[in-house]
Amino acid sequence: MMNKQFEFAEGVSKSVRQKIAFNKHALSVSTILIAQLGRADQYKGIIPGSEILRLALENCKIVYRTIGMRIVCVEYEPIDKIEKFYLNNSFKFLQKNPNGLRLAFLRLS
Repeated sequence: MMNKQFEFAEGVSKSVRQKIAFNKHALSVSTILIAQLGRADQYKGIIPGSEILRLALENCKIVYRTIGMRIVCVEYEPIDKIEKFYLNNSFKFLQKNPNGLRLAFLRLS
């Protein structure tokens, strides 16, 4: 987990920019980035991905309560199974990044 700023790609709507950056003219947004979630194959089949994600989001909530950063992002390869996992766990697709990865976000409440 780390703090990362993402530049908005062309085509991200003003309403989405307002929702996650609180400024419809924002060019970027600072986020909590969850990196490499679930890459430890030794736990495959033992701990469900949804549980790993839940624990990661609990830590993100601690960050939110401490410093007020409420947008959580995940970058992932454009693989249907991975995208479906994040979208089924309340993340919303934001954009394709210049590095070829997709970016999805979740706003903590």
